[in-house]
Amino acid sequence: DMLYNAGFYFMPILAGFTASQKLGANPYLGAMLGAILLEPSFAAMVGTENALSFFGANVPMPLFGYGQTLIPILLCIPVLAFLEKKINGFMPGAIRTVFGPFLTVLIMIPLELYILAPLGSLLGNAVATLFEVIGNSPLGFLAIAIFAATYPMLVLTGMHIGIMGIAIANFGNVGSDAMFLMASTVQNFTASAVGLAVALKMKDPENKSLCWGYFMTQFFGGVGEPLLYGVFLRYKRPWIGTLCGGAAAGLYAAFTHVTLYTMASGIFSPLAFAGGSQANFINGCIAMAIGSVVSFVTTWLFGLTKEQAEGKE
Repeated sequence: DMLYNAGFYFMPILAGFTASQKLGANPYLGAMLGAILLEPSFAAMVGTENALSFFGANVPMPLFGYGQTLIPILLCIPVLAFLEKKINGFMPGAIRTVFGPFLTVLIMIPLELYILAPLGSLLGNAVATLFEVIGNSPLGFLAIAIFAATYPMLVLTGMHIGIMGIAIANFGNVGSDAMFLMASTVQNFTASAVGLAVALKMKDPENKSLCWGYFMTQFFGGVGEPLLYGVFLRYKRPWIGTLCGGAAAGLYAAFTHVTLYTMASGIFSPLAFAGGSQANFINGCIAMAIGSVVSFVTTWLFGLTKEQAEGKE
C-alpha cells in the first residue's frame, strides 16, 4: 500500500519532469516545481490560517493539498517552458547557465503557488464533480459502455491520453473511479480475446506466430499497440469483436456499479476491483469475462475472411 501510494503522491514531481521534457523545458526545473508543491512545511500549512511569508510580506495564499494531483503541475509547465525560453533568449550565454534557472524559478514560484497550482486544484475538483454528475445521470451507463467499446480506437489515435490524464487526476483526488478508468479496465481482456481468436483461426504459420505474440503481449503485459497495429489495422474486421465485447463489459459494469480501487493492467487487471466489497470484485471479474466471451465469439465468427486466415490477404 505504501509503494502504491508513493507513485501517486509524488505524481507532481514525475509529471513535472516528463511534461517539461515534452515541452522543451528544463526537466529538473519542472521536477523542482512539483517538489515545491509537496514540501513538508508547505503541505503542513494546508487547512490552517497561516499566510506565507514571501519576500518579507505576509501575503494570503490559497492553500490546497497537492499530493496525488496532476492538473496543478500541468498548468505550471507550459508557463515554465515559455518563461525559460524568453529568459534564455535575452540573457548572455556566459551567465545563462547559472542565472537563467535562478531567474526562471524566482518568477515561477509566486505564479505557481498563488495562481496556477490553486487554479489547477479547483479545476481538478470541478472535473471530479463533473465525473460524479455524469456517472449518476440517467445516461451514465451509456457513457461507460461507449468508452469501453471505443477505448482501443482512442489508444490508436492517442486521444486517450487527455481523457485518462484527467481520469487519473480525479482518481488521485477521490481514491476510486467508476467511470473512465473503470471502463478502460473492464474492457482490458476484450482485445486479448480478439487476439486469441485471430491466433487460433490463423492458418498461415508466419502470421499465426505473430498473432500469438500480439496476444501474449496484450494479455500478460497490457501492451496493446502491437495487437492494434498488427491485427486490428491490418485485418479491419477484428474491430467488430472489441466493439461488441467492450460495450457488453461496460454495460454490465455500469449496471452493477463496478468501482475501480487501484490501477492494474494485463493479467493483473482483475485486482483493480479489489479494495471495496466482495460483490464489487466479483462483478468486475464478471464484466471482464462477459467482454472476453463476446469478443472471442464475435471475432471467431466474423473476425477474419478465409483469405486473411490463409495469409492471402
